[in-house]
Amino acid sequence: ANMKLLASVAVLPFVGQADAVISTRTVEPLRRTDRRSPLRTRAASPPSEPAFLPILRPRPQTRRSRPHRDARRAPVYENGDLFGTRRRQSDGGPLCTAAVSADAPADGALVGDERRRAFDPVRSVRSFVDSVAEQYGAAGLFCRRLLSYITSGEGVKWNPLLILISMAAVVASKVLALQVPILLSRAIDQMSATKRGPMVVPSALLMGFGTAKLLSSLCNEIKAVTFNLVQTSGSRRFSRAVFSRLLQLESSFYVRTPIGRLTTEYERADDGFDNVLNNTVVWLLPTFFEVVLTCWWLARSCGRDVVGATLVMLGVYLVYTQAMALWRIKLRRSVNELENERGSYFVEALSNHEMIRLFDNAKHEEQRFDAILKRLRRMQIKSMLSLNLLNLGQQIIIAVGLTSLLWRGAYQVTTGAMSVGGFVAFHSILSQVIQPFGFIGWLLQGLLQGSVDLNYMFRLLNSEPAVADRPDALPLLISRPHEDPLSFTSPRRKKGASIEFDNVSFTYPNSTRTIVNNLSLKIREGEKVAIVGGSGGGKSTLLKLLTRLYEPTAGRVLINGQDVRDIQLSSLRENIGVVPQEPQVFAESIYNNILYGDLKADDEKVYESAIQAGLSRTLEKLPDGLNTTIGQRGASLSGGEKQRITIARAILKDPPILLCDEVTSAMDAFTEREIVDSLMNVAEGRTSLTIAHRLSSVTRADRIIVVENGRVVEEGRPSALLSNSNSRFRQMWMRQVVHEHTKEEQQASEDQEEEAAERRERRHDTTHTEGVVSDHEPSREVVAESAAPPTPTSVEDHGKLEDWGVDGHRSGEKPADELTQEMVGSTK
Repeated sequence: ANMKLLASVAVLPFVGQADAVISTRTVEPLRRTDRRSPLRTRAASPPSEPAFLPILRPRPQTRRSRPHRDARRAPVYENGDLFGTRRRQSDGGPLCTAAVSADAPADGALVGDERRRAFDPVRSVRSFVDSVAEQYGAAGLFCRRLLSYITSGEGVKWNPLLILISMAAVVASKVLALQVPILLSRAIDQMSATKRGPMVVPSALLMGFGTAKLLSSLCNEIKAVTFNLVQTSGSRRFSRAVFSRLLQLESSFYVRTPIGRLTTEYERADDGFDNVLNNTVVWLLPTFFEVVLTCWWLARSCGRDVVGATLVMLGVYLVYTQAMALWRIKLRRSVNELENERGSYFVEALSNHEMIRLFDNAKHEEQRFDAILKRLRRMQIKSMLSLNLLNLGQQIIIAVGLTSLLWRGAYQVTTGAMSVGGFVAFHSILSQVIQPFGFIGWLLQGLLQGSVDLNYMFRLLNSEPAVADRPDALPLLISRPHEDPLSFTSPRRKKGASIEFDNVSFTYPNSTRTIVNNLSLKIREGEKVAIVGGSGGGKSTLLKLLTRLYEPTAGRVLINGQDVRDIQLSSLRENIGVVPQEPQVFAESIYNNILYGDLKADDEKVYESAIQAGLSRTLEKLPDGLNTTIGQRGASLSGGEKQRITIARAILKDPPILLCDEVTSAMDAFTEREIVDSLMNVAEGRTSLTIAHRLSSVTRADRIIVVENGRVVEEGRPSALLSNSNSRFRQMWMRQVVHEHTKEEQQASEDQEEEAAERRERRHDTTHTEGVVSDHEPSREVVAESAAPPTPTSVEDHGKLEDWGVDGHRSGEKPADELTQEMVGSTK
């Protein structure tokens, strides 16, 4: 029991309370163990403080409200805090954090018997024990989470056996290490007693000394090898779990968290995982086991007073180490924050290296980065100085304690209570025990740093994704011609799916702005629908709600009558293909980027998808064709070529639902027309939903939806909306497309005038040389050219409006080219 308490005081506060001890929140009432059962707990009546406060600075207790009799306290995770605790009311009330009562005296004055109990030593000791028990429980959660990666799960079948072998090797190594000085002392005593007699016994003892030392070293190596196998498998499972959870987190998490910080936190947590396991199992636990053996031997050989003095020295050592470590926790956190800032800024700057060079701001960015490095360096110096101070204090305690113990041993030798060999063994054993304590500051530093570094990733691993499968989630049912929708054995012949937004509203977390406001929309099976509107109207949010990157604040999103929240995420996203606004490609070959749409596809299907997406000319220019590596973010390709790769990926996936988010927003007219043609071919036989700012790319849609301020304000066929003079879409068209046509016409007219002026100037020079025409009488041909009417409109130059996407009109409606001519005339 004493050793368990000693271990709790020494180790667990650093691991279990890395956050809670230095938290600025109100300290909650802690719990103490019920004597009737080790598993049952009861709330402590007086609120207590962290373990170090009752010892270093007893603080007066103020009046606080008693917790409810039925309240139960258990360490849980609250708001992502690994070491936080919450109190759950037994009546099903909300979770709440214990806080100071409102009726507490404002000046902290004590009332009644509390004044007499404020500095009660018994009360302080009891509070200290309760704090240790609370920290032991919180640390238990941390240790169980840590050990779960090395004792259970895939790839750790032999880990329990390896752990047993490692622990057995630790015990054997320490027992043998204890025998080494004992055998040496006996050999010295035998040699002193026999003097010139035979050396059989001393030689046997010396042989035993060497054998014990050799076997102890062998056991240490066995421990290192076996536990290294356990540690590497656990580290692999931990890294995989972190990577998996990061991929599951919602999109809003990545909006508020820089990628550079995540990279730094992951690397730090990976190192911290190894540090905690290595320092705990390889160094710390063997050291404490060795202390137990040493105290047992000292009690037998030197008396209990020597054991007591040794424990006092170790107790002072541990209390000083704990107090210093609490200060170092704060410094380590500050260092971590600055390292996160450095990593985020570093990644962001490299991601925008072209813009930095184009604006010639490299010097400015260097200065900003250097300012972060200066702050980090100052904090690292403080952290290093605190470590030096910790080591210095530990060495002083060890030196004073060891000198006192050796003086005690020397006194016993002079009185005859201890032999010379016994004194040698006494000194060797003390040195053997104190040697690990000499660098225990380094061990606790690694343990403390590792626990703090792991804290962030453990919070992520413990958090539940905002978007996840419900327990009763079902696959998405896609109806097929002449098939039973519940049958999954017949060949897949997709014909799209119906989509419905039923009174959907959406607001971003921690925001009051409504992005989608009570929107209702129905899309028929196999229909091609385009959504247009101003920026910030909620168009792209609809696609994210459909794919469950976000959850609607209110309302439902239905596919074939199924709420997307009741559909398995894997099934939902398997049946949806997305072509994003910004092409997202990997730094791999074109082949692998297209194959990402269907990892089971063969080479022929990948090549066909590339050809259908219009990549044939691109592949002809590349020496390696599909095997060409495109570099980071596809740096070796143009925007249109990267977009065609994403289209080829969607073609290979062959989904019943196709979503396109402003695919042509940053392309020229020629590339836009090619991309639109490719998308229209892909959309045949599917339900497609296209978001667009450039209206010329959506006029081949079956229906156009105009969205403003999160609401549907207008919908209809393209030709019908264009023929309606009050149509919102017609107004947008005139502002965008017709103005583009007029601008092109004006540019052509200006070019003709410049060309005519150049011809007049050349003819004017000719008249001077030949004397045919005077300076003031230009030729009739030049006059005719200068007075020639402007060229026809750009719509006529490029063909009819069908070239821009309109593929027909209803009976009674004007042709699209007539409508455009009228709009051009009205604009003029």
